[in-house]
Amino acid sequence: RIWTHVDNGPQGPVWNGALNGREFQLIVKPAGPQGCSDGMSDKTYPMDAVLRVEGEPRNGCAEPR
Repeated sequence: RIWTHVDNGPQGPVWNGALNGREFQLIVKPAGPQGCSDGMSDKTYPMDAVLRVEGEPRNGCAEPR
């Protein structure tokens, strides 16, 4: 289990937390009109995801659960 704190950012919710002493931030927002492609499959996702671990961004895609 990872504990986070959720803030409402200008583009949607922002999750802030830490895992093994490393701070992270997760931002999930609606993708643009083309959707989000993970580059590994033909699937298009409706949301963009950015995970920043100690300030280093890692981009990906997401969909509602």
